[in-house]
Amino acid sequence: MAEIKPFRIWCPRADVVGRVAASPYDTFSRAEATVEIAREPLSFLRIDKPAALVGEEVGEYDLKVYTRALEELEAWYEQRIMVPVSEPLEPAFLIYRLSKDGRVQTGILALASAADYQNGTIKRHENTRPEKEQDRIDHIQVLRVHSSPVLMTYPSQPELDAFLRGFVVARQTLFDFETSDGVRHEVWQAGDADSVAYLQEAFASIATLYIADGHHRAAAAAHVAELEGTEGLVGCTSDGSGDCESAEPGVQKSKESRDCESVDSVDCLNTESAYQKSDESQFFLVALFGSDELRVFDYNRIVSDLAGLEPAELLASISTVMDVVQQGPEPYRPIKRGEYGMYLDGSWYQLTLHEALRPKDAVDGLDVAVLHDSVLEPFLGIENPRTSPRIAYVGGSRGLEELARRAHETGGVAFALYPCSLAELFAVADEDRLMPPKSTWFEFKPRSGLAIHRI
Repeated sequence: MAEIKPFRIWCPRADVVGRVAASPYDTFSRAEATVEIAREPLSFLRIDKPAALVGEEVGEYDLKVYTRALEELEAWYEQRIMVPVSEPLEPAFLIYRLSKDGRVQTGILALASAADYQNGTIKRHENTRPEKEQDRIDHIQVLRVHSSPVLMTYPSQPELDAFLRGFVVARQTLFDFETSDGVRHEVWQAGDADSVAYLQEAFASIATLYIADGHHRAAAAAHVAELEGTEGLVGCTSDGSGDCESAEPGVQKSKESRDCESVDSVDCLNTESAYQKSDESQFFLVALFGSDELRVFDYNRIVSDLAGLEPAELLASISTVMDVVQQGPEPYRPIKRGEYGMYLDGSWYQLTLHEALRPKDAVDGLDVAVLHDSVLEPFLGIENPRTSPRIAYVGGSRGLEELARRAHETGGVAFALYPCSLAELFAVADEDRLMPPKSTWFEFKPRSGLAIHRI
Protein backbone atom coordinates (compact mmCIF):
# COMPACT_ATOMS: atom_id res chain seq x y z
CA MET A 1 0.00 0.00 0.00
CA ALA A 2 1.22 3.52 -0.80
CA GLU A 3 2.51 5.74 1.99
CA ILE A 4 2.26 9.50 1.68
CA LYS A 5 2.70 12.12 4.34
CA PRO A 6 2.29 15.88 4.80
CA PHE A 7 5.35 18.09 4.99
CA ARG A 8 6.55 21.40 6.40
CA ILE A 9 5.94 23.58 3.39
CA TRP A 10 8.21 26.38 2.24
CA CYS A 11 6.83 28.39 -0.66
CA PRO A 12 7.24 31.74 -2.41
CA ARG A 13 5.60 34.83 -0.96
CA ALA A 14 2.11 35.25 -2.36
CA ASP A 15 3.04 38.47 -4.18
CA VAL A 16 5.82 36.79 -6.20
CA VAL A 17 4.62 33.17 -6.53
CA GLY A 18 3.49 33.64 -10.13
CA ARG A 19 6.94 34.91 -11.05
CA VAL A 20 8.83 32.21 -9.16
CA ALA A 21 6.87 29.14 -10.29
CA ALA A 22 8.58 27.63 -13.34
CA SER A 23 8.17 24.72 -15.70
CA PRO A 24 10.29 21.68 -14.68
CA TYR A 25 14.03 22.13 -15.13
CA ASP A 26 14.30 19.18 -17.52
CA THR A 27 12.02 20.82 -20.09
CA PHE A 28 14.71 23.48 -20.69
CA SER A 29 18.11 23.26 -22.27
CA ARG A 30 20.84 25.28 -20.56
CA ALA A 31 20.54 27.99 -23.22
CA GLU A 32 16.74 28.09 -22.97
CA ALA A 33 16.95 28.41 -19.18
CA THR A 34 19.35 31.32 -19.55
CA VAL A 35 16.86 33.11 -21.81
CA GLU A 36 13.97 32.39 -19.43
CA ILE A 37 15.86 33.72 -16.39
CA ALA A 38 16.71 36.88 -18.34
CA ARG A 39 13.00 37.27 -19.07
CA GLU A 40 11.99 36.53 -15.47
CA PRO A 41 14.80 37.07 -12.94
CA LEU A 42 12.77 35.47 -10.12
CA SER A 43 12.22 32.23 -12.05
CA PHE A 44 12.76 29.10 -9.95
CA LEU A 45 15.14 27.98 -12.68
CA ARG A 46 17.73 29.94 -10.70
CA ILE A 47 17.49 27.15 -8.15
CA ASP A 48 16.56 24.18 -10.33
CA LYS A 49 18.70 24.83 -13.44
CA PRO A 50 21.63 26.76 -11.96
CA ALA A 51 23.97 25.99 -14.86
CA ALA A 52 22.14 28.85 -16.58
CA LEU A 53 23.70 31.25 -14.06
CA VAL A 54 27.36 30.41 -14.66
CA GLY A 55 29.55 30.83 -17.71
CA GLU A 56 29.76 28.24 -20.45
CA GLU A 57 33.33 27.52 -19.37
CA VAL A 58 31.88 25.84 -16.27
CA GLY A 59 30.59 22.33 -16.85
CA GLU A 60 26.87 21.79 -16.37
CA TYR A 61 27.53 19.36 -13.49
CA ASP A 62 30.48 21.15 -11.90
CA LEU A 63 30.39 21.76 -8.13
CA LYS A 64 30.26 25.50 -8.81
CA VAL A 65 26.81 24.98 -10.34
CA TYR A 66 25.33 23.48 -7.17
CA THR A 67 27.07 25.90 -4.80
CA ARG A 68 25.67 28.76 -6.88
CA ALA A 69 22.18 27.29 -6.51
CA LEU A 70 22.71 27.01 -2.75
CA GLU A 71 23.78 30.66 -2.59
CA GLU A 72 20.70 31.67 -4.55
CA LEU A 73 18.36 29.66 -2.33
CA GLU A 74 19.89 30.95 0.89
CA ALA A 75 19.52 34.49 -0.43
CA TRP A 76 15.85 33.75 -1.08
CA TYR A 77 15.44 32.57 2.51
CA GLU A 78 17.10 35.73 3.82
CA GLN A 79 15.11 38.02 1.50
CA ARG A 80 11.90 36.13 2.35
CA ILE A 81 11.22 35.28 -1.25
CA MET A 82 10.90 31.67 -0.04
CA VAL A 83 9.04 31.52 3.29
CA PRO A 84 7.29 29.03 5.60
CA VAL A 85 3.67 28.60 4.55
CA SER A 86 2.63 29.29 8.14
CA GLU A 87 4.13 29.98 11.53
CA PRO A 88 4.36 27.83 13.53
CA LEU A 89 5.27 25.55 10.67
CA GLU A 90 3.18 22.37 10.82
CA PRO A 91 3.04 19.54 8.26
CA ALA A 92 0.33 19.85 5.63
CA PHE A 93 -0.66 18.72 2.16
CA LEU A 94 -1.34 21.07 -0.72
CA ILE A 95 -4.31 20.60 -3.03
CA TYR A 96 -3.26 21.70 -6.52
CA ARG A 97 -5.55 22.48 -9.45
CA LEU A 98 -4.43 23.42 -12.96
CA SER A 99 -6.91 24.55 -15.59
CA LYS A 100 -7.10 25.97 -19.10
CA ASP A 101 -9.77 26.19 -21.79
CA GLY A 102 -12.27 24.24 -19.70
CA ARG A 103 -9.92 21.39 -18.85
CA VAL A 104 -9.18 20.88 -15.13
CA GLN A 105 -6.54 18.73 -13.43
CA THR A 106 -6.69 18.38 -9.64
CA GLY A 107 -4.30 16.52 -7.33
CA ILE A 108 -2.13 16.95 -4.27
CA LEU A 109 1.44 17.86 -3.37
CA ALA A 110 2.78 15.48 -0.73
CA LEU A 111 5.76 13.39 0.28
CA ALA A 112 6.13 9.84 -1.00
CA SER A 113 8.26 7.15 0.59
CA ALA A 114 11.66 6.26 -0.82
CA ALA A 115 11.07 2.78 0.60
CA ASP A 116 8.01 2.47 -1.65
CA TYR A 117 10.23 3.31 -4.62
CA GLN A 118 12.70 0.62 -3.59
CA ASN A 119 10.07 -2.07 -2.91
CA GLY A 120 8.10 -1.52 -6.12
CA THR A 121 4.99 0.11 -4.68
CA ILE A 122 6.06 3.10 -6.76
CA LYS A 123 6.58 1.82 -10.28
CA ARG A 124 8.61 3.38 -13.05
CA HIS A 125 8.40 2.94 -16.80
CA GLU A 126 11.64 4.53 -18.01
CA ASN A 127 15.35 4.02 -17.40
CA THR A 128 17.47 6.86 -16.08
CA ARG A 129 20.74 8.19 -17.44
CA PRO A 130 23.57 8.04 -14.89
CA GLU A 131 24.78 11.61 -15.40
CA LYS A 132 21.26 13.03 -15.14
CA GLU A 133 20.56 11.04 -11.99
CA GLN A 134 23.85 12.13 -10.42
CA ASP A 135 22.97 15.73 -11.22
CA ARG A 136 19.85 15.49 -9.05
CA ILE A 137 21.69 13.56 -6.32
CA ASP A 138 24.24 16.37 -6.07
CA HIS A 139 21.49 18.98 -6.23
CA ILE A 140 19.61 17.37 -3.32
CA GLN A 141 22.70 16.83 -1.19
CA VAL A 142 24.09 20.34 -1.62
CA LEU A 143 20.83 22.30 -1.32
CA ARG A 144 19.15 19.95 1.18
CA VAL A 145 15.81 20.28 -0.56
CA HIS A 146 13.58 18.38 -2.89
CA SER A 147 12.91 21.28 -5.18
CA SER A 148 10.76 19.92 -8.00
CA PRO A 149 7.92 17.42 -7.53
CA VAL A 150 7.91 14.03 -9.22
CA LEU A 151 4.68 13.74 -11.21
CA MET A 152 2.87 10.53 -10.22
CA THR A 153 -0.44 8.96 -11.08
CA TYR A 154 -2.67 6.14 -9.85
CA PRO A 155 -5.94 4.55 -11.01
CA SER A 156 -8.54 7.20 -10.23
CA GLN A 157 -10.57 6.70 -7.05
CA PRO A 158 -14.10 8.21 -7.20
CA GLU A 159 -14.31 8.92 -3.46
CA LEU A 160 -10.89 10.60 -3.41
CA ASP A 161 -11.79 12.64 -6.50
CA ALA A 162 -15.01 13.75 -4.79
CA PHE A 163 -13.09 14.76 -1.65
CA LEU A 164 -10.68 16.92 -3.67
CA ARG A 165 -13.52 18.59 -5.58
CA GLY A 166 -15.36 19.33 -2.36
CA PHE A 167 -12.25 20.63 -0.64
CA VAL A 168 -11.46 23.24 -3.29
CA VAL A 169 -15.05 24.51 -3.33
CA ALA A 170 -15.19 24.98 0.43
CA ARG A 171 -11.77 26.50 1.19
CA GLN A 172 -9.90 29.71 0.49
CA THR A 173 -6.98 29.43 -1.94
CA LEU A 174 -3.42 29.86 -0.79
CA PHE A 175 -2.33 30.86 -4.32
CA ASP A 176 -4.23 31.68 -7.50
CA PHE A 177 -2.28 32.87 -10.54
CA GLU A 178 -1.96 32.37 -14.30
CA THR A 179 1.28 31.54 -16.09
CA SER A 180 2.42 32.80 -19.47
CA ASP A 181 1.12 29.66 -21.18
CA GLY A 182 -2.42 30.51 -20.08
CA VAL A 183 -2.67 27.84 -17.38
CA ARG A 184 -4.36 28.85 -14.14
CA HIS A 185 -2.74 27.48 -10.98
CA GLU A 186 -4.75 27.29 -7.77
CA VAL A 187 -3.35 25.93 -4.51
CA TRP A 188 -5.05 25.17 -1.19
CA GLN A 189 -3.43 24.19 2.11
CA ALA A 190 -4.80 21.00 3.70
CA GLY A 191 -3.33 20.82 7.17
CA ASP A 192 -6.29 20.13 9.42
CA ALA A 193 -6.24 16.76 11.18
CA ASP A 194 -9.32 15.37 9.40
CA SER A 195 -8.04 16.19 5.91
CA VAL A 196 -4.57 14.83 6.63
CA ALA A 197 -5.98 11.61 8.06
CA TYR A 198 -8.40 11.14 5.15
CA LEU A 199 -5.73 11.62 2.48
CA GLN A 200 -3.26 9.28 4.17
CA GLU A 201 -5.93 6.60 4.58
CA ALA A 202 -7.11 7.04 1.00
CA PHE A 203 -3.64 6.46 -0.41
CA ALA A 204 -2.98 3.60 1.99
CA SER A 205 -5.73 1.74 0.09
CA ILE A 206 -4.01 2.30 -3.29
CA ALA A 207 -1.74 -0.60 -4.15
CA THR A 208 0.51 1.14 -6.67
CA LEU A 209 1.69 4.61 -7.63
CA TYR A 210 3.16 5.18 -11.08
CA ILE A 211 5.82 7.71 -12.04
CA ALA A 212 4.48 9.73 -14.93
CA ASP A 213 7.32 12.25 -15.20
CA GLY A 214 10.46 12.81 -13.15
CA HIS A 215 12.23 9.45 -13.16
CA HIS A 216 15.62 11.05 -12.51
CA ARG A 217 14.26 13.05 -9.57
CA ALA A 218 12.71 9.95 -8.04
CA ALA A 219 15.78 7.77 -8.54
CA ALA A 220 18.03 10.46 -7.09
CA ALA A 221 15.82 10.95 -4.04
CA ALA A 222 15.76 7.19 -3.41
CA HIS A 223 19.55 7.04 -3.74
CA VAL A 224 20.03 9.90 -1.27
CA ALA A 225 17.62 8.18 1.13
CA GLU A 226 19.66 4.99 0.90
CA LEU A 227 22.91 6.88 1.49
CA GLU A 228 21.64 8.78 4.47
CA GLY A 229 19.29 6.43 6.26
CA THR A 230 18.02 7.65 9.60
CA GLU A 231 20.92 6.71 11.87
CA GLY A 232 23.28 9.06 13.65
CA LEU A 233 20.78 11.87 14.21
CA VAL A 234 22.10 14.14 16.94
CA GLY A 235 20.38 17.37 17.94
CA CYS A 236 18.78 18.07 14.56
CA THR A 237 15.30 19.25 13.73
CA SER A 238 13.40 18.07 10.67
CA ASP A 239 12.50 21.53 9.39
CA GLY A 240 16.03 22.56 8.47
CA SER A 241 16.92 24.37 11.67
CA GLY A 242 19.01 23.42 14.70
CA ASP A 243 22.59 22.44 15.37
CA CYS A 244 23.81 19.03 14.35
CA GLU A 245 26.67 17.12 15.84
CA SER A 246 26.73 13.98 13.72
CA ALA A 247 29.85 13.67 11.58
CA GLU A 248 28.80 10.92 9.20
CA PRO A 249 29.21 11.36 5.45
CA GLY A 250 26.39 12.02 3.04
CA VAL A 251 24.45 14.52 5.13
CA GLN A 252 24.12 18.25 5.49
CA LYS A 253 26.49 20.45 7.42
CA SER A 254 25.24 23.18 9.66
CA LYS A 255 25.15 26.58 7.98
CA GLU A 256 28.15 27.79 9.96
CA SER A 257 30.36 24.99 8.61
CA ARG A 258 29.41 25.28 4.96
CA ASP A 259 32.44 27.27 3.84
CA CYS A 260 33.90 25.15 1.06
CA GLU A 261 34.79 27.58 -1.71
CA SER A 262 38.27 26.26 -2.43
CA VAL A 263 37.34 22.69 -3.28
CA ASP A 264 36.20 21.14 -6.49
CA SER A 265 33.99 18.27 -5.41
CA VAL A 266 30.55 17.81 -3.90
CA ASP A 267 32.13 15.50 -1.29
CA CYS A 268 33.44 18.60 0.48
CA LEU A 269 29.89 19.48 1.38
CA ASN A 270 29.22 15.99 2.70
CA THR A 271 32.26 15.00 4.76
CA GLU A 272 33.43 17.92 6.89
CA SER A 273 32.47 19.36 10.28
CA ALA A 274 28.89 19.08 11.56
CA TYR A 275 26.01 17.55 9.65
CA GLN A 276 22.27 17.40 9.69
CA LYS A 277 20.54 14.08 9.21
CA SER A 278 16.84 13.38 9.63
CA ASP A 279 14.17 10.97 8.49
CA GLU A 280 12.99 13.70 6.09
CA SER A 281 15.57 12.30 3.68
CA GLN A 282 13.49 9.12 3.47
CA PHE A 283 10.64 10.94 1.70
CA PHE A 284 10.54 13.08 -1.42
CA LEU A 285 8.25 15.64 -3.01
CA VAL A 286 5.57 14.39 -5.40
CA ALA A 287 2.52 15.71 -7.26
CA LEU A 288 -0.19 13.04 -7.31
CA PHE A 289 -3.00 13.06 -9.88
CA GLY A 290 -5.55 10.37 -10.61
CA SER A 291 -5.38 8.76 -14.03
CA ASP A 292 -8.63 10.46 -15.12
CA GLU A 293 -7.02 13.84 -14.44
CA LEU A 294 -3.97 13.47 -16.67
CA ARG A 295 -3.63 13.96 -20.40
CA VAL A 296 -0.83 12.23 -22.26
CA PHE A 297 0.60 13.98 -25.31
CA ASP A 298 2.77 12.61 -28.08
CA TYR A 299 6.55 12.62 -27.66
CA ASN A 300 7.99 13.08 -31.12
CA ARG A 301 11.35 12.33 -32.74
CA ILE A 302 13.76 14.19 -35.00
CA VAL A 303 16.74 12.52 -36.68
CA SER A 304 19.26 15.14 -37.78
CA ASP A 305 20.27 13.44 -41.06
CA LEU A 306 19.17 10.67 -43.41
CA ALA A 307 22.13 8.36 -42.74
CA GLY A 308 23.45 8.92 -46.26
CA LEU A 309 20.15 8.11 -47.97
CA GLU A 310 18.30 10.23 -50.47
CA PRO A 311 14.71 11.10 -49.48
CA ALA A 312 13.32 8.77 -52.15
CA GLU A 313 15.48 5.91 -50.86
CA LEU A 314 14.23 6.43 -47.30
CA LEU A 315 10.61 6.50 -48.51
CA ALA A 316 11.14 3.27 -50.44
CA SER A 317 12.63 1.57 -47.37
CA ILE A 318 9.81 2.69 -45.06
CA SER A 319 7.19 1.50 -47.56
CA THR A 320 8.34 -2.08 -46.94
CA VAL A 321 6.92 -1.95 -43.39
CA MET A 322 4.33 0.85 -43.57
CA ASP A 323 1.83 2.30 -46.01
CA VAL A 324 3.12 5.73 -47.09
CA VAL A 325 0.74 8.47 -48.28
CA GLN A 326 2.01 11.97 -49.10
CA GLN A 327 -0.05 14.71 -47.40
CA GLY A 328 1.64 17.91 -48.58
CA PRO A 329 3.14 20.88 -46.71
CA GLU A 330 0.61 20.99 -43.85
CA PRO A 331 1.52 19.01 -40.69
CA TYR A 332 -0.08 15.60 -40.41
CA ARG A 333 -1.06 14.51 -36.90
CA PRO A 334 -1.73 10.77 -36.36
CA ILE A 335 -5.31 10.01 -35.31
CA LYS A 336 -4.95 6.44 -34.04
CA ARG A 337 -2.52 3.85 -32.72
CA GLY A 338 -0.23 2.45 -35.43
CA GLU A 339 -0.20 5.69 -37.40
CA TYR A 340 2.64 8.21 -37.73
CA GLY A 341 3.21 11.59 -39.31
CA MET A 342 6.56 12.11 -41.04
CA TYR A 343 8.17 15.33 -42.26
CA LEU A 344 10.75 14.79 -45.00
CA ASP A 345 12.23 17.12 -47.60
CA GLY A 346 9.53 19.79 -47.31
CA SER A 347 6.52 17.50 -47.20
CA TRP A 348 4.44 15.60 -44.64
CA TYR A 349 3.49 11.95 -45.02
CA GLN A 350 0.99 9.64 -43.35
CA LEU A 351 2.60 6.35 -42.32
CA THR A 352 0.44 3.40 -41.31
CA LEU A 353 2.01 0.30 -39.84
CA HIS A 354 1.34 -3.05 -41.48
CA GLU A 355 -0.53 -4.35 -38.43
CA ALA A 356 0.64 -7.91 -38.97
CA LEU A 357 4.14 -6.67 -38.18
CA ARG A 358 3.22 -5.31 -34.73
CA PRO A 359 4.64 -7.52 -31.94
CA LYS A 360 2.15 -8.71 -29.32
CA ASP A 361 4.55 -7.93 -26.50
CA ALA A 362 3.50 -5.07 -24.16
CA VAL A 363 6.75 -3.15 -24.74
CA ASP A 364 7.81 -4.18 -28.24
CA GLY A 365 4.27 -3.49 -29.49
CA LEU A 366 4.27 0.17 -28.41
CA ASP A 367 4.24 2.66 -31.28
CA VAL A 368 7.50 4.21 -30.05
CA ALA A 369 9.18 0.80 -30.00
CA VAL A 370 7.81 -0.17 -33.41
CA LEU A 371 9.09 3.06 -34.94
CA HIS A 372 12.55 2.42 -33.53
CA ASP A 373 12.71 -1.25 -34.45
CA SER A 374 11.15 -0.86 -37.91
CA VAL A 375 12.55 2.48 -39.10
CA LEU A 376 14.97 4.35 -36.86
CA GLU A 377 17.47 1.54 -36.34
CA PRO A 378 17.39 -0.42 -39.63
CA PHE A 379 17.05 2.54 -42.02
CA LEU A 380 18.50 5.51 -40.12
CA GLY A 381 21.14 3.78 -38.02
CA ILE A 382 19.89 4.90 -34.58
CA GLU A 383 21.12 1.96 -32.53
CA ASN A 384 20.78 3.44 -29.05
CA PRO A 385 18.08 6.14 -28.79
CA ARG A 386 19.25 7.02 -25.27
CA THR A 387 22.75 8.03 -26.28
CA SER A 388 22.76 8.82 -30.00
CA PRO A 389 23.52 12.51 -30.66
CA ARG A 390 21.64 12.25 -33.95
CA ILE A 391 18.18 11.94 -32.38
CA ALA A 392 16.23 14.60 -30.49
CA TYR A 393 12.86 14.53 -28.76
CA VAL A 394 10.13 17.17 -28.83
CA GLY A 395 7.11 17.11 -26.53
CA GLY A 396 3.79 17.29 -28.30
CA SER A 397 2.80 20.53 -26.62
CA ARG A 398 5.45 22.33 -28.70
CA GLY A 399 3.54 21.60 -31.92
CA LEU A 400 4.30 19.85 -35.19
CA GLU A 401 5.59 23.04 -36.77
CA GLU A 402 8.56 22.85 -34.38
CA LEU A 403 9.28 19.34 -35.63
CA ALA A 404 9.27 20.42 -39.25
CA ARG A 405 11.39 23.50 -38.57
CA ARG A 406 14.13 21.57 -36.79
CA ALA A 407 14.19 18.74 -39.32
CA HIS A 408 14.34 21.22 -42.18
CA GLU A 409 17.27 23.08 -40.58
CA THR A 410 19.41 19.94 -40.43
CA GLY A 411 18.21 18.20 -43.58
CA GLY A 412 16.87 15.38 -41.43
CA VAL A 413 13.51 13.74 -40.85
CA ALA A 414 10.86 14.12 -38.14
CA PHE A 415 8.24 11.69 -36.87
CA ALA A 416 5.01 12.59 -35.09
CA LEU A 417 3.52 9.82 -32.94
CA TYR A 418 0.09 9.03 -31.59
CA PRO A 419 0.16 9.49 -27.79
CA CYS A 420 0.87 6.49 -25.62
CA SER A 421 -2.09 5.75 -23.32
CA LEU A 422 -2.03 5.49 -19.55
CA ALA A 423 -3.36 1.96 -19.93
CA GLU A 424 -0.23 1.09 -21.91
CA LEU A 425 1.96 2.77 -19.28
CA PHE A 426 0.27 0.85 -16.46
CA ALA A 427 0.57 -2.45 -18.33
CA VAL A 428 4.30 -2.02 -18.91
CA ALA A 429 5.00 -0.84 -15.35
CA ASP A 430 2.91 -3.65 -13.83
CA GLU A 431 5.15 -6.13 -15.62
CA ASP A 432 8.15 -4.35 -14.05
CA ARG A 433 9.36 -3.49 -17.51
CA LEU A 434 10.49 -0.26 -19.15
CA MET A 435 9.28 1.78 -22.08
CA PRO A 436 11.67 3.20 -24.65
CA PRO A 437 13.03 6.62 -23.63
CA LYS A 438 10.77 9.63 -24.13
CA SER A 439 7.60 7.64 -24.61
CA THR A 440 5.20 9.98 -22.79
CA TRP A 441 4.69 13.73 -22.40
CA PHE A 442 2.18 14.87 -19.79
CA GLU A 443 0.25 18.12 -19.65
CA PHE A 444 -0.44 19.95 -17.50
CA LYS A 445 2.93 19.74 -15.78
CA PRO A 446 3.08 20.89 -12.13
CA ARG A 447 5.18 24.00 -11.69
CA SER A 448 8.42 23.81 -9.77
CA GLY A 449 8.97 26.27 -6.94
CA LEU A 450 5.37 26.32 -5.71
CA ALA A 451 6.60 24.40 -2.69
CA ILE A 452 9.88 22.86 -1.60
CA HIS A 453 10.62 20.13 0.90
CA ARG A 454 13.55 20.99 3.14
CA ILE A 455 15.41 17.92 4.37
